[in-house]
Amino acid sequence: MSNNHLEAVQFSLFLYSVLGVSHFGWGKAIMSIVPSAPQDQERTPVTFIIWAGWAFTIFIFQLIHFAFPLTFLSVSPVLILGIVLSVFFIIRQYRRQKKTLNSGVWAFSHAAVLTFLALLLLILSAWVASRAMLPPLLNGDIGLYYLGTVHWINSFPVVPGLGNLHGRLAFNQSFFSYVAALNLYPFFGHGRSIANSFLWLLTLLTLLEVLKEKHIDRLSLWHWAPALFCIPSLAYWALFYDGLQSSSPDLTSSFLQLVMFVVFCRGVAVFVDSAAVAKNDGLLLLLLGMTAITVKLSNLVFCGTIMLLTFIAYVRTSTRPLLNSAQLLVLPALIIIVFCIRGVILSGAPLYPSTIGYINAEWSVPIDKVIDMATDVYSHARMQKYDSNVLENWDWLAPWFDRIKSRGTDIVYPVGLFLSLSLLNIFVAIFLKTNSKDRLFIHGILLLPLLTGLTFWFAMAPNPRFVQELFFLLPIPGLSFLVVDLQKRVNSMVVICVLLIVGNFNLLDWTSLHIETFTDISRNGYWPVRLVPVSQKITQKFMKSGLQIYVPKNNDNRCWDAPLPCTPYFNENLRLRDPNDMSSGFTIFRK
Repeated sequence: MSNNHLEAVQFSLFLYSVLGVSHFGWGKAIMSIVPSAPQDQERTPVTFIIWAGWAFTIFIFQLIHFAFPLTFLSVSPVLILGIVLSVFFIIRQYRRQKKTLNSGVWAFSHAAVLTFLALLLLILSAWVASRAMLPPLLNGDIGLYYLGTVHWINSFPVVPGLGNLHGRLAFNQSFFSYVAALNLYPFFGHGRSIANSFLWLLTLLTLLEVLKEKHIDRLSLWHWAPALFCIPSLAYWALFYDGLQSSSPDLTSSFLQLVMFVVFCRGVAVFVDSAAVAKNDGLLLLLLGMTAITVKLSNLVFCGTIMLLTFIAYVRTSTRPLLNSAQLLVLPALIIIVFCIRGVILSGAPLYPSTIGYINAEWSVPIDKVIDMATDVYSHARMQKYDSNVLENWDWLAPWFDRIKSRGTDIVYPVGLFLSLSLLNIFVAIFLKTNSKDRLFIHGILLLPLLTGLTFWFAMAPNPRFVQELFFLLPIPGLSFLVVDLQKRVNSMVVICVLLIVGNFNLLDWTSLHIETFTDISRNGYWPVRLVPVSQKITQKFMKSGLQIYVPKNNDNRCWDAPLPCTPYFNENLRLRDPNDMSSGFTIFRK
């Protein structure tokens, strides 16, 4: 791939377009297989369909990876078939609808506005693409196991016992299959620059499309107010977080949390207005929820709560609850089944590093090592160091709280605003004599997944980066309530502008101090990832020969994009199940 910046930007934009069109085709196919009412099809936003296709293609990539490495040859047919499906559905839709051409001054001005918006989107996409080309800097996990995991997926099918080589390589996160597919291995190799930047753009377009739905003036503010208040946090992720240029599942997890919450708010508004649940919206929430859990297990309770509430509402309002609920559940069930099977192959534990469902197979990571990894994750989240005693007492709480207090922008301000808005909304409800039953129902339903998700996060692994978007989402129900309550009594645009400033004052203040990061983009095309010097070590001789392992020489013990097999944790008892076949998997010799 050329390092010419203009060519690199053009290629990134081309890949964004390919992904968008291909995911639309797959998403439309999935939503067509699950029958829904014609009005549901009409009001399903295009970006919702693309999200469904994105979740489904990750599922397809994981299925392919059981038998083949994810290379250009195994990935391109999936993308091409998605494009073919997209063309088919677009042509079919064109033939079904009568086309009316606008004329006159209105048509010209409408086209001019669309052209202007398209130009703005093109400029923004080029900026995002350029920023994503930078080398990853902040998140040390990218060198520890992100790149290594992607390298293994590009090189071999699912490798049994890969966690025996390096415990973190057994973190069965579906996001890495997505990144590996975007590498178009061996021709491109910069999937990390495309993965999160594409999802950032898709998330932005999703929020904008919800705001621009047809007949929005007739819709409840609950359909679109949450989407409006979510937009500023996207700017924060683009300017602050290095996830745009790294293969980080944390940022993808934040995008999924944001999109799911907006779709959920929209669904609650529809349910309150018409006592119905659109099947396409329900299917999307189940697909994204299950995919988010496979991206990061810390999403389990937040996504599980949304999926459960959506499913209950759909069953209660469906005319054929058994048949329709079965149609909704098939694909999400397959996603989690495939995820668990991959987990068993990689480590012997379907939900690694949890020991739930652990099997003691030849390739399984020893149970004590699985427990050690869980202890490492949970103790690091509390004290930023490995200490099994941390999990047995509450001594970690004070220093953890001190670290949390220092994070005013992304934690303290949103939580403080949430508490203040809760009190203010109680006062407004009493003073304006609003319908307390509806308020209590909507407020409770919207806050339930946020509060349960944060409770689970605090109890399991309270590292802020695991659920950071949930803090940004916490004040949004309260802000939306104020818009709904005050828009009939005060100029709605004034209310919205004031609440946007108040609701995001922390981000405005942060941006004013870090505005220079806006110009922090690549001007030399795609930057290569870091390479580190490695040494070679040989394990004990089993069968006929020992196994050659690469070990990083750098002080932080990160392999980055070193040759395979590389691990910072050399184990002389490691061996291949078949000495002549790396894909046969790893096991630990037990005397």
